[in-house]
Amino acid sequence: MAIGRQRMMKNATARLVAGVLLAGVICVGSAAQGQPLGRFVRPVSLLETSTSSGDDSDFAGGASLKTDPELDQFLKRADLFAEDGRYDLASVLWQRVLDESSGTVMTRDDWTQQTSRRKYKRYRSVIGEIEQTIANLPPAGLRTYRVTADGEAQALLSGAETKDLEEALTQVTTRYFLSSHGDDAAYRLACLRMDRFDFVGASRLLAKVLNQYPDSNIPREDLLLRMAVASARVGDQESARAAWDKLKDSGTDLPAHLVSLVEADLSREGIDKVQLVGASQQWTMPYGNPARTGHMLPLPGSMTSNTMSELWTQDFEISIGTSHSNEYPYQVYEDLERLRRSRIGATQNTTPASREQMLQRWKQGGWAPAGGMLLADGKAYFKASDRVICRDLQTGELVWMGRKNRFQPDKLSLMYMQRGQQLGKPTNVAEVMLFGDRIHQGMAISDGWLFNVEGPIVDDFNNPAPQPNQNPRRGYGYRSMVGRARTNWIAAYDATNGKLKWHRSAGGDDTEGGKFDVGFMAAPVPFARFLIVPVIDGGSLWIYALEKKTGRTAWKSFLCDDPDSGASPWSPIALAIDGGDAYVSTGAGVIFAIDALNGRTRWAVRYQRSGAAGDTNVRNAYQMIGQIKGWREDMVIPHGKHLVVMASDSDELFALDRRSGEFLWESPRT
Repeated sequence: MAIGRQRMMKNATARLVAGVLLAGVICVGSAAQGQPLGRFVRPVSLLETSTSSGDDSDFAGGASLKTDPELDQFLKRADLFAEDGRYDLASVLWQRVLDESSGTVMTRDDWTQQTSRRKYKRYRSVIGEIEQTIANLPPAGLRTYRVTADGEAQALLSGAETKDLEEALTQVTTRYFLSSHGDDAAYRLACLRMDRFDFVGASRLLAKVLNQYPDSNIPREDLLLRMAVASARVGDQESARAAWDKLKDSGTDLPAHLVSLVEADLSREGIDKVQLVGASQQWTMPYGNPARTGHMLPLPGSMTSNTMSELWTQDFEISIGTSHSNEYPYQVYEDLERLRRSRIGATQNTTPASREQMLQRWKQGGWAPAGGMLLADGKAYFKASDRVICRDLQTGELVWMGRKNRFQPDKLSLMYMQRGQQLGKPTNVAEVMLFGDRIHQGMAISDGWLFNVEGPIVDDFNNPAPQPNQNPRRGYGYRSMVGRARTNWIAAYDATNGKLKWHRSAGGDDTEGGKFDVGFMAAPVPFARFLIVPVIDGGSLWIYALEKKTGRTAWKSFLCDDPDSGASPWSPIALAIDGGDAYVSTGAGVIFAIDALNGRTRWAVRYQRSGAAGDTNVRNAYQMIGQIKGWREDMVIPHGKHLVVMASDSDELFALDRRSGEFLWESPRT
């Protein structure tokens, strides 16, 4: 698994520290003899559950998750220290894992659910397991852990200004939840989430305090009251009623008006429906908003009852090109294509398709256009063949144009084009740009700026700017990953006048440089001061948070490795943000929920892929071409307690519980 040099160095450092601690215990064992400070019950080890995600035959062909068996060695050593009453040394290891395992996940055998059609397997962050271990310590052990944790948590809270308070509360809740300040931080954070109508995040935090914190000083009736309201608002009537009944059984005297309000929430099934975003004339990103729940205003009946006519049109030239001329970034693929064509007796060169031929293939293939349009402040934003264009929505008058750039297919797209005629798919660069690749079409508007996914910049003579080294003689063959990685950029423009604000590649913050095969895989999604965007780096999938005003990387979080069997090269990696949670559909057999503020993994769910994607005999991406069955593009829609998933590699429409990833229901794609 491609974890990277930095992660390997961290692991080596952690092993060294753990080894020193273990040696220290051996040396002081005779001096530290005495009665243990309490009885420690050893929890279930992570290795006694499951930390391996790439060798499960039930989910063959899927992505490999970030699992780290070395963490279990640290935890085993911590358990040994705790059994000997050395909670001070055990706490050092527990805290190290809490600080460094933000994306590491684990699972248990009983977290796999079998339906009549397929299996789903749930993973959760290792952090939850460690917190449960610390919560179950005897009183003396918990006090020892808090000697250091309390000071660290207090430093975070004291050093936070008002504008940074929420981030500090999040850090305390994540890293020092079992400190003396953890329950208060989680409670305050839950109240902030409720004020913003993020009832999913609030209910998760409240449940954490109620069920995991061993000695909370927060009045239980305050927790139960808010738990009942938050659960009702996400449509979980069972949990809401359970919390409300416990509150009433406690004998707490509640004001009559408050009782009536809560009872009204509990009596309304599916109350989350009232939280739907209203229709809007603004359409600033795909599907209307970061949660992907937007919808447009309907057309007036007076318009639809009569024949409508064009208000204005935009014509632009398309350089059709071919997939078999000079479009290959690697000489090896030209060699492969020549070999393939010689075997079937085809000529080396093909004639570019005409406009009429393209229209005919469009109709025959039932293709859907890949591009879209954004609407904001009376302007329309769309992509021509070589740049983004802004026009007045009423008159069609040109307002501004973006920089000229070239659509550059990724390697997997080139392989798909070679078999396009056979599969009824696009066969040349123009067809892929117009009817296939939806990643290049990505753009979004936020705070008056347009963020546009672009290809290599070209001059007026179509000469490309200098590109990163492409290593043209790179080897190929079994396990030489031919993935969906690409080289592209995000450009930020003033949405009013088109002034360029910043421009960066996925491989670095510099203007035109960066690493090859590192590319943005969807339009960025705005969240607070960040732009959240998926990135493929070689064969690994990451989530980046970019500073909205500068484009610089604020943080990045590793999710998984792309499978050797490949994925749809033209579907954007789906990303939806609601409240403080970001949900990701990878198109590689895994769904993620992460904290949108810092990228920490909350949970992950693997599902069995459809078609040959789950075939253990498929050895590489070339065998997968045309064999992945699923939706045209990945989509995740958070709604109430549900996360509705449409994956490009699954023939199912299925739903998961947003709070835990637990499977709820599925329905076949028709």
